[in-house]
Amino acid sequence: MNKFNNNQEESIEEIRSEFRVEAKMLLQKASRLPTKWIDIFNAIEMFRRKVQAGRDSYDSTANDAQVGLMSPMLIMFALMLETNMIMEPLDTNVIINVLSDNFKEERHINILKELLSELHPDKKEFIDENRKQSNR
Repeated sequence: MNKFNNNQEESIEEIRSEFRVEAKMLLQKASRLPTKWIDIFNAIEMFRRKVQAGRDSYDSTANDAQVGLMSPMLIMFALMLETNMIMEPLDTNVIINVLSDNFKEERHINILKELLSELHPDKKEFIDENRKQSNR
């Protein structure tokens, strides 16, 4: 029984590792692409509408403490826009590494692809396969 549990745990960890690798690859690719302001604004608006529409159905982990921990990312984005601060490639790689380590399920990858397809609508590699088929 213990051997079965160890194999099952190894298999789960292997799958999660694949999600982390895919997320890292997608994020690195996206970070190297120029992004148009209109696409950023469209992505922000899409996210705002989505959040507002599902106001009472957030994931249970999306509590005030988690939002507070995430707020430095929003602050950094705002400061980059409003001051002469710049984002260095090393900073981007650190953020990508931290973020990709949190990918543990297919749903995470699908939502990432959805966000990236909003930011880069002309790049087909960010479109989720399920979304492609539903658009036909």
